[in-house]
Amino acid sequence: MSEDTTKNLSPEQMFMLILSRLDSVDARLDSMDTQLTALESKSHDTRPIWERALSEILEVKDQLEKVNERLDQAVGRFDIVGGELLALRANQSRLDRRVTQLERDQTPPERN
Repeated sequence: MSEDTTKNLSPEQMFMLILSRLDSVDARLDSMDTQLTALESKSHDTRPIWERALSEILEVKDQLEKVNERLDQAVGRFDIVGGELLALRANQSRLDRRVTQLERDQTPPERN
């Protein structure tokens, strides 16, 4: 408000202008308050959904950690089984060579 516009106003007119402006500001604040209340109520509506989703995500994370632990155990067992299988094959190969050698040693020479 410039001084020139209020210079010619009586005190009563100035007071009425001020009240009018305050009413305008009050109406805008009421409108903003209504909008804010609507936004807050929407955030309260979605909060339980997000809390439940977070809870389920954490539960899945715990289950995944347990699965990973069991998988690590299984991999360790497969390593042991693999090692045992290799040792068994090595023993079998050694025994095959011994049997072959024994069969050669036991076979009588051919007569002509």
